[in-house]
Amino acid sequence: MASFAPEPPSPLRVTVRFTTSIPDLLLDIPDPNETTAIALKHLVRSKLDAPTNKHRYRLIHSGKLLKDDDLLSTALKIPPPPLELPIQKEKSTAPAPRGFDRLLSGGFTPAEVNQLRLQFLSIQSNIHTPDTMPSPEVLRRMEDAWIDDNAGNTGAGAGEGGFDFGDDGLGGGALDDLLWGISWASCGR
Repeated sequence: MASFAPEPPSPLRVTVRFTTSIPDLLLDIPDPNETTAIALKHLVRSKLDAPTNKHRYRLIHSGKLLKDDDLLSTALKIPPPPLELPIQKEKSTAPAPRGFDRLLSGGFTPAEVNQLRLQFLSIQSNIHTPDTMPSPEVLRRMEDAWIDDNAGNTGAGAGEGGFDFGDDGLGGGALDDLLWGISWASCGR
C-alpha cells in the first residue's frame, strides 16, 4: 500500500519595496505557513548593508500593517495549494461504435439507425444471394465505408478494394446487377 507524503510547500516569492531610495529586495520564503512577519524582518535585515540594516521596519501589505507574530500565509492571504490526488484514467472497455451505430452520437435515434440498417440490409440482400451475403462483421465494415464515403461510391470502389453498394453510377443499381446476373447465367447455356 502506497503512502503519500505531503509535498514540501513551494517557496513564496516576496518583493520588499522600501519608501526610501533602497532598491526593491526579492526574497524567497521557504515556508510561508511557518514564517512570521518578524522572521521576514530579520531576513530583510540580513540582506541589507549597514547602516540600513539597523533601521526600524514596518511591513505593510495591501494597506494593512503586519503584526510581528502574523504568519505570512495568513497575513498575505495566500491560498492553500490545490490538493493533488493521483489521477488514474479509466480505460474504456466498451468498443467504439461501428457502422450505423456511429450515427447515434450524431443525434440519430435508435429507431432511425435501425431503419437505416434495415434499408441497407435490404439493398444488400438484392445484390447478394443468401450464400454470398456478407457476414455481420463485413456488413459493419460496409456500413462504416458507406458513412465514410458519404454514400459517394459510384461502383468504382468495388474494383479498387472497396465495397459494391449496388450502384453502378448509371442509375440502375441493384436491379441492374440482378438482371446482369440473370443475363450472364442464360448466356452460359
